Amino acid sequence: MRIILLHDVRGFGKKNEVKDAKDGYARNFLFPKKLAEPASPDAVRRLETLKKEEGGYLKRLESLATRLKDRSLIFELKTDAHGSVFGSVNKEMILSGLRDAKLITKERVGVALDRPIKTLGEHEIMLDLSHNIKATIKIIVRPQP
Repeated sequence: MRIILLHDVRGFGKKNEVKDAKDGYARNFLFPKKLAEPASPDAVRRLETLKKEEGGYLKRLESLATRLKDRSLIFELKTDAHGSVFGSVNKEMILSGLRDAKLITKERVGVALDRPIKTLGEHEIMLDLSHNIKATIKIIVRPQP
């Protein structure tokens, strides 16, 4: 029986693969647990459309990664007379800065920031755009005038 896997099945196949499975395995294990569906012509067409859309999505993510490499975000923090910084730049501020600059919209972006930035100057931050596509962006922290 031809099936389309809806999730990864260890030892059998990966998500969105079209596989041949024994009837009993498909009916008694894969279908009840919603791990697969029958590979009807409509389901195969949907899968092909999904793969094309995912390819376009990956291209958009790669172009976003190249655009981010050349960009920088500027944050201004309060400082005292000695240059000590009051406050910090955290992940949420970076994400809102990316949205305000219209670099991202609804994409899920992971910010690799161990702890908030509390020093003035330039900092390079790694962003995980999903599907193993990574980008770096320069964060500039200046004193507030």
